[in-house]
Amino acid sequence: MTYFVLGQQELSFLRDFNKTVIIINQLLIGQTTMFTLYKVDKTAAFFFFIYYEEG
Repeated sequence: MTYFVLGQQELSFLRDFNKTVIIINQLLIGQTTMFTLYKVDKTAAFFFFIYYEEG
């Protein structure tokens, strides 16, 4: 199982989960079996996007 993390620099401008999914899907190489969006700062739009692929 491989983990990938994109930090707030890449995703700070995203406020809509659907937009996030679309953009991340465009960035993915290979198949992703699960993805989760974590909001790490409640006041700012900073997100860590964590997904993994089985392997």
